[in-house]
Amino acid sequence: MLPGAAAAQPDQATALPDTAHNVRAFGAVGDGVADDTGAIQAALDQALAVGGAVFIPDGVYRIGGALWSHGDNQRIAGAGWNARLLRADGNNGPLLTLAGRGSFVSALTVDGNGGSGAVRGPDVGLAGADSTAAELNMLNAGLIGIGIAADRCTIRNCTITGLAIPDIQSYGIWAIADNAGTMIRDNHITGTGIDAIGVSGTGFAVTGNYVANCHAHVTEGGGQVAVYDNTGRTRNGVLTGNVIVRGNSRVSGGMELAGRNISVTGNTVADQNFFGINIDSGSGFLFEGNVVSNCGQAYPGTDAAPLGAALTMFAGVADFHIFGNRFADDQAVATQTCGVFVPAGASDRYSIVGNVFSGLRMAPVIDGGTGLNRVIRDNFGIDDVIPAVSAAASLALPLNPVVALTGSARVAAFTGPAWTGRTITLLPAQAMAFAAGGNIANAVTAPAGGTVTGMFDGQFWRLR
Repeated sequence: MLPGAAAAQPDQATALPDTAHNVRAFGAVGDGVADDTGAIQAALDQALAVGGAVFIPDGVYRIGGALWSHGDNQRIAGAGWNARLLRADGNNGPLLTLAGRGSFVSALTVDGNGGSGAVRGPDVGLAGADSTAAELNMLNAGLIGIGIAADRCTIRNCTITGLAIPDIQSYGIWAIADNAGTMIRDNHITGTGIDAIGVSGTGFAVTGNYVANCHAHVTEGGGQVAVYDNTGRTRNGVLTGNVIVRGNSRVSGGMELAGRNISVTGNTVADQNFFGINIDSGSGFLFEGNVVSNCGQAYPGTDAAPLGAALTMFAGVADFHIFGNRFADDQAVATQTCGVFVPAGASDRYSIVGNVFSGLRMAPVIDGGTGLNRVIRDNFGIDDVIPAVSAAASLALPLNPVVALTGSARVAAFTGPAWTGRTITLLPAQAMAFAAGGNIANAVTAPAGGTVTGMFDGQFWRLR
């Protein structure tokens, strides 16, 4: 200890009284060889019968079956991370389940000994309402590190390290039973086979987590942090202050979201191989104060916006508002195609206001929504639209032009240093990467003096 340094104090929420039931008193050996399932279950049963907490001292406790804590307000705590529960080979069910209300497990290492793909239960399961898992060291989950299947449960201050084996679907935190009041905060999650965090239900909060090198699945794309809406009940959620960096496969993205009334604020999403943030379905999304940078790294040289966009909406997603974010690429060779991509479809009631766009390969905003109620203004790094011009008009433009066109006829020519001698019209709607908001300079190539032709689809186009 350094001179003058104070000794670390235990978390008061996890400190146990001297009367706790020590699993060694029930015959647990903790040598990593003996099967300690029966002894630990006996301690849990005694705590249920007479009250009190269960204490697991240092050691490696081999678990060959399922451990169940059935009592309300049950507390299970280890001496620290040197107290380890080890899933025995062939034990493919749940490892430790807290079934009672208000239960608490903490200060343990739980080694799932995964990798075979045969496991069909969580290593730690919160199945009683108002339960908490805190300060756990979760290793090698065969399927799920910590699972939630009850209302108002919390997972906090845990370190979760998976196996990152391609196409083994191991999850860090899995809370998609449509429960209410889920809290997932201040966890450190690396190397899971697919989602680091998966959540659904009402009134959830995912805050302050660090996620890196997850989603090793090479055939199933998705986000390292995912919000699911399989039954249409996911709503009123918050994702705030998370840091999500590069995943483990070419189809790993940052966040993949669905649901209603979801706030995404103050997150950092960086260096993704696939998308930064992707919205599959729903409405009522708010994006504010996020930084999304250097995505699309597995797809260099492509102008397919969904692969490398910072923020992508599926067609028809409505009522979203994007305010005060930074969408940037500062790599020597940029891979992030655009900042915000709204594909052609029935998207309506949205705003893209006051954001910063920097260094993107294509355009800051590709806007293909067909709704009439939308606002795009006051963004840095995106040119203002100049007054519309008539068909067959000629217009002097700089190297990076901005133009708004009206009507369905072609514009005869652009003039200026970069455009003299070229006849340029806009691409058809089926060239989706260059729908409204696209960059004609990336959409076409032609030798100096060459001719490029296409059709204007009646939408405004921004050229940057």
